[in-house]
Amino acid sequence: MKYINCGTPLPWLTARTDGEAEPCVHVSDLFLEMIHACGLSWGAGFTYIALGLEAKGENEVCFSPSVARRYGIPKNELPGYIKALTRGGYIRQTGKFRGHPHVYAITEADDETN
Repeated sequence: MKYINCGTPLPWLTARTDGEAEPCVHVSDLFLEMIHACGLSWGAGFTYIALGLEAKGENEVCFSPSVARRYGIPKNELPGYIKALTRGGYIRQTGKFRGHPHVYAITEADDETN
């Protein structure tokens, strides 16, 4: 997931009343079209966005069911969303064999490990 410096955030893009930037993910219309074109559910697409928010610019992110719950992602739906994102090559599980089953890497489109 790529991050860009968007300059001064518009008031509706930040939760802070002082106008300072909060960590955010800008979702392009192309991404929204890609969700549909690739057969991902809206839940899987939203989970991908939440993973990006939680990663805060890092490649790896811990995204447990309790973290997902903060984004309103139901615990019983999360495994299916993660499976769809993994199967589609958007993320890969990196912590499973280190005893951290909820650690994922957000993959790049040109990542050769997929």
